[in-house]
Amino acid sequence: MREYRYLNVEGRWRGMHLSGLDLGADGSLRLASLPLAPEVTVIPGDAARTAPAGIVVLPDGDVLFTDPERNRLLCVRGREGAPYPLVYGTPRTPRGLAYHPARRAVLVADAGSGRIVLLDARTRQVSEVWERFAAPVSLAAGPAGAVAVVDDGRVRLLDQWGREAGRVDGPAATAVAAAPGGLLVLRASGLVQSADWTGAITSEWDTGLARATALCFTGHRVLVGDGERGLLAVYEDDGRLVGTAAGFRGPVAAIAADDRLGILLNTGAGEPPARLTPAGACRTSGSLWGGPYRDPLGRRDRPRLVRAHVAGTGYTLHVTGSPPAGPPGTDPAWTALPPDTGHTLLTASSLPGPDLWVGVSFSSTGTAGPVLSQIRVDFGPEGYLRHLPAVYGEPGAAGGPADFMARWLAVFESTFGDLHEEIEDLPALFDPSASPDPGRLAGWLGLEAGAGREAIRDAFAAHARRGTPGGLRAALEAAGADAVVEESARSCGWWSLPEGPEAGALVQRLGVGTVLGAIEPPVLGRGATLDASVLGSAPYRMPPTAETAHRFTVRVRRGPGFHDGLPGRVRAVVEREKPAHTAAHVCVVEPRMRVGVQAILGVDTVLGGPRAATALGDLGPGGLVLGGEPPPRLGGTSVAGHAQI
Repeated sequence: MREYRYLNVEGRWRGMHLSGLDLGADGSLRLASLPLAPEVTVIPGDAARTAPAGIVVLPDGDVLFTDPERNRLLCVRGREGAPYPLVYGTPRTPRGLAYHPARRAVLVADAGSGRIVLLDARTRQVSEVWERFAAPVSLAAGPAGAVAVVDDGRVRLLDQWGREAGRVDGPAATAVAAAPGGLLVLRASGLVQSADWTGAITSEWDTGLARATALCFTGHRVLVGDGERGLLAVYEDDGRLVGTAAGFRGPVAAIAADDRLGILLNTGAGEPPARLTPAGACRTSGSLWGGPYRDPLGRRDRPRLVRAHVAGTGYTLHVTGSPPAGPPGTDPAWTALPPDTGHTLLTASSLPGPDLWVGVSFSSTGTAGPVLSQIRVDFGPEGYLRHLPAVYGEPGAAGGPADFMARWLAVFESTFGDLHEEIEDLPALFDPSASPDPGRLAGWLGLEAGAGREAIRDAFAAHARRGTPGGLRAALEAAGADAVVEESARSCGWWSLPEGPEAGALVQRLGVGTVLGAIEPPVLGRGATLDASVLGSAPYRMPPTAETAHRFTVRVRRGPGFHDGLPGRVRAVVEREKPAHTAAHVCVVEPRMRVGVQAILGVDTVLGGPRAATALGDLGPGGLVLGGEPPPRLGGTSVAGHAQI
């Protein structure tokens, strides 16, 4: 029996160390993505002198950005077009911008006048002005309406009406940005703090930048402008450096991120914003490693086969039998395989000891890299060597004939092993509980594409019952209908005279619950008399259920779960499930009272209550009546001699 272990468990690579890698939705690993300028963009200007500015993307796709040196607020229509100025009084060094979703307004930090100006997002006209600020330079608005302002180095918190609501204490701040559940604060020292909208600091980390100029949160990444080198630095939300944007170099005065337009950079020079593709590039290196992995049966002298499932080139597989001090490439304990070799057979002589550590290093030119989906370690694989004569498997020293033959055959086994696994896993493709593509099974069975695994599993039995009353009831129940299926022929019986002591209590209703028997054809002396019978062409042998056979009724009660679309859904299910030769009638049972036929309270019958009250001026369906109990009426609600008026 082959014992093996998959290192990618539940698509999360649990227990392994990742560096510079992104985990995809399918559990695969690739080099961490970075923003990319469509063309190499080098914007002239002194990045070290970049002053704070603002940029924001509105819900209609327009981009607003500020030009502090020329006292301008500019707008660009979507992706194309030249910027044009927006006038809101007399701008004086406009800097930070933010969109306020609760007020549907654009907030403009007018640093020169010490005001925050609110512009209607649709008309771009001034709707309100907030006063009493020293020099506001950066803004952030939360989804509930709270606003954060960097005012002369202090971070002030406001409510949606501009009233003071708190502050975020700390050293001098440069910028703020909204983030899930709170906001980010960029300090002049390069420190980034996470805080909630009450001002409480929850975490902090250092960017390592000598002069950080702007801040933005997008997805799970934090973008920070590097004012010293003129770069856009990218960090994980926990502060780990991912890299810098590819193809861009220049001042970064403000950053905005939008799902439609990508990443937008305001250089502070009044030029149209630079546009970057969020995941257009990737890191040039990354690594994965973990261990120890030990034979579950405790065997120390059996070989181990390591196989990595990788798409693309630019990777190296590493192994070691002793605890490494760091990732592959940083510790000489790691043994590297030749580049782009996804398998290795480790014999007891080549890697002594019971423990195994496995690592993978990634490399790229910055545009694309390999994708790792799984690593499998086989402990004590029998291999193809067992199919050869015993002389090929005689033990020897490391590098001897047996060792070489095992390694050489492992090359073919690593290639054909995947095919063998696919063949062994074929039954799982048809198992509703294990199939990786249940939608395909649903299509084969005539079910909707979104049918769940339970519906697919029950479909086999449902097809066996299809066309029967039980199958139709199950289909109607699955459609959310509480319906009753009645077969007309089953409700009719033969009419006969009652017998026994209870005969008097039985009532035979011809045409309702009984039918007459078949008519015998006339035979002279039996059913026909000479000169007294007329012979015709009547269907003498017509079955008693001929008129009701192959017909059934589906009754849907107007109960608590009834809605206007239910009868149509029931008719569609009935047409789909009934046999082709049958005729069906869908009947909606209204809540009425018919003694002996429809008289089950709460199911198909309701009792009327007192007349409902009407509004003044509304006569109601029955006209205007006096309040209180109805007066007695002789012969109606009262009897002479027995009622008191």
